[in-house]
Amino acid sequence: MPDPSGVKDFRRPQQFAVYRGEKYLGLWTVDVVQTETTSSVGEVEIWAKKAIVSGGVKAGSTPIIEYKKALDSSWSQLDASAVNMLSATSFKATIAGLEDGTVYQWRILVDGAAGSVASFTTEKITVVPNLNFDTWIQSGKNWFANSIADDYEAAGAYWATGNEGVTSSLAGGNDPITVPVEGSDAYKGKAARLRSITGVTLVGAAAGNLFIGKYKTNMMKPSASVTFGRPYTGARPTKMTGYYKYKPEPINNGGSIPGTLTKDQCHIYIKLWDTAGNEFAYGEFVGSVEVTSYTKFTIDIDYKNLNARPAAMTIVATSSRYGGEFEGAKVVGQVGHGSTLYVDEFELLYE
Repeated sequence: MPDPSGVKDFRRPQQFAVYRGEKYLGLWTVDVVQTETTSSVGEVEIWAKKAIVSGGVKAGSTPIIEYKKALDSSWSQLDASAVNMLSATSFKATIAGLEDGTVYQWRILVDGAAGSVASFTTEKITVVPNLNFDTWIQSGKNWFANSIADDYEAAGAYWATGNEGVTSSLAGGNDPITVPVEGSDAYKGKAARLRSITGVTLVGAAAGNLFIGKYKTNMMKPSASVTFGRPYTGARPTKMTGYYKYKPEPINNGGSIPGTLTKDQCHIYIKLWDTAGNEFAYGEFVGSVEVTSYTKFTIDIDYKNLNARPAAMTIVATSSRYGGEFEGAKVVGQVGHGSTLYVDEFELLYE
């Protein structure tokens, strides 16, 4: 009889003498049969609270998807309605209701046999400062939607406005165009009021604005005063909601972009960029009618590259949609003097 430890070839059955100590127990015949693989795990599209898994199965088989937190011992079974057969041998399935920033495992069962186990980690949701617009500080005439009187590079600066530009003596020393309000003017706590003005020295007009980014006045090239975006590496949001009210005014600044408006429009949008600076996600809301009481808006965020991950993000609100269009030092976007936008309680939603 051969030594079992040295046998590697099982193309035909092999026989081994079996002993317990020195007592002979009998002759065992070992026959190794290679079985066909019934399932294979594929790619996973990972979000904060869901994962879209894919895989393959033997033709004619029905896959059962099981998943669990990596540290748990028991498996949960995905409802069959969440499994979409793409062909006789491939599928996609959405595992929803997951926790962000968590390691999960998943596997495929076919005819009661479990396949290999694969892992994924959901995206981590991070806090975006002051989305409820309750935090403000004043320095001189200017208001800042931060915990510090700065909207450029100081620690704690995250949101920015164009207030420092319009209140400067070179622009005519106007009152700030973005300020906090409360009481009946807010939806909850405090809100932001954004007001557009025309007749501004040098630039001609200024739209009330509030955005994630930096502001540093550049009177020689006003369009360069604004830098949109701050570092953001958190989970990818799928929607943004908030509350607004708006009073548009007739266009009166002689602007040429787009040149078709008779009344102003407000604009709220979100953008995300990847590490190479490419914009890969965008969503917007445009308001063109008067809204006298706070109304909820919902923005669907469209991702044109599902493999990209965020490195920076901006959220922008403005009382004049085209107030940021410049030609040289002049605003050439259409603006209506006095157009006023109130915004409050922004929220990012995740799937």
